[in-house]
Amino acid sequence: MKKITQTTIRTQNIKTIFDIISNRGMIARSEIAKLSNLSLMTVSNIIDHLDRFDLILHESKEETSMVGRKAELLSIKKDTKKLIVLDLTTLNFSFVALNLDLTLHHNFNDWKYDVKYSYLNNLRSFLSVVNEYIDTEYVDQEIIGIGVSVPGPYDATSDIVITKRIQALMEIPLKATIKSVVLNNKLEDRDQVADCDIFIDEDVKFASLANIVMVPEYKSKTVFYMYIGEGVGGAISVNGKVLRGASSFAGDIGQLLINENTNFEERISMKAFSRKMLRNAIAIENLDTIESVDTIDNKAPIDNDDSMDLLRAFQANQPDKFNELFEKQCNCIALALYNVIWFIDPHAIIIECEYAELKSQDFIEHLNIKLSRMLPERHVIPELFLSNPSIKNANIGAGITLRNRWLESIS
Repeated sequence: MKKITQTTIRTQNIKTIFDIISNRGMIARSEIAKLSNLSLMTVSNIIDHLDRFDLILHESKEETSMVGRKAELLSIKKDTKKLIVLDLTTLNFSFVALNLDLTLHHNFNDWKYDVKYSYLNNLRSFLSVVNEYIDTEYVDQEIIGIGVSVPGPYDATSDIVITKRIQALMEIPLKATIKSVVLNNKLEDRDQVADCDIFIDEDVKFASLANIVMVPEYKSKTVFYMYIGEGVGGAISVNGKVLRGASSFAGDIGQLLINENTNFEERISMKAFSRKMLRNAIAIENLDTIESVDTIDNKAPIDNDDSMDLLRAFQANQPDKFNELFEKQCNCIALALYNVIWFIDPHAIIIECEYAELKSQDFIEHLNIKLSRMLPERHVIPELFLSNPSIKNANIGAGITLRNRWLESIS
C-alpha cells in the first residue's frame, strides 16, 4: 500500500480543485471549498500554486449585496496547454488534440493505411503527420502529454503491446518509435515538447476512467468496465484508479475461455454478432452463392459502421429472428458478467456495447433478469449502466490520465 504523506495529500487536493474548476468553470473560491471539503485557506494556497503555471483565469463579477464588493470567479485557461491522444486501436490511425479542460481542439481521422507498405512504415508515416501538426499548430503552446490508445495490454518493460488483433503491432517497440519520430531532434530543442510525457495504455483502461464520471457515487468503490466492439475487453477500477496486474492483463474479460477453444471475444464482439446475422440472412434468403462458413467469415464486414448497418437491416427485415439472436447474445454477455461478479464483486458494471443501442432498454433488463437467475438467491446484482455513446471514451480517459500525471509533476 502506498504511504500517505503530506505530498500525496497535497497532490490529491490539487487534482480535486483543478477538476472542480475545470468541470464547473466561473466558480468562486468559497464554492470550491464547499465542493472539495477543504478549507478556504487551503483552496487559496492551491490556487496561488496553480497561478505560477498560468493555469487559472481570474474574473470579477458584481455581487448583488448592498456592500457591492466584487467576487472573484475562477476558470481554467484551457488554451495555454494541449494534450495529444493517438488512437492505434485499428489500422485507421487517428489522433485528437485536447484542451486543458479536455474539450476537443482538433480531430484528425483522415489517415488511410497503405497496404503496399509494412505496418511499421505506415506507423512512422502517420507519426510524421502528428509531428508536423505539433510543430506548426502549437509553436507557442506547451504539449504536456501524448497518450497512446492501443488494442491490448501494454508491457512497459519490453515496450510491447500484446494483442492478437494487430499482430504486427506486437513486434514494434512502441514508445521508442514514437519518441524517434514525434520527439525528434528538431522538436527536442523546444522546451514545450522536450519534457512531454508519453503514456501508453489499452483503450478499455482509458475508457473506464472516462466512464467513472457517470457514476460519481461509485468513484471510491469497485467498478468493472466492459467494452464490446471490434474486440472485447475490460478494466477494473478501485477508488478511481485502474488496476493493471503483473502483466497489465487485469480485467481483460474478452480473453476468458467459454470452452477449450473459444473465448468471449470470439463469441460476443461486434464482428462475431454481425457474422451470426449474416449467416442467418443467407440461410433465410437461400443464397447458394456462399458455400461454406469460412467464405461467409471472409465476406463478413470488418468495419463497425458496416456491421451496424447489417444489424439494423436484419432487425428491420427479420425482427423475430433478430430478437432471438440478440437474446442469445445477451445470454453470453451475462455469462461473462457472472464470472466478473464472482471474481471481482464490483459495486457497479459499466458496459460500452455498440450493438446494445439497437435495443438499449431490453439489453440492460435482459442482463439483470439473466443474472438474477444465475446467481444465488439474495445475491445483490451490481448496478448495470450503459456508457455514454456521445464521446470517444478512450480519448477522454487518456486526457484525464495525462492531465493527472502532469498535475502530479507540478505539485
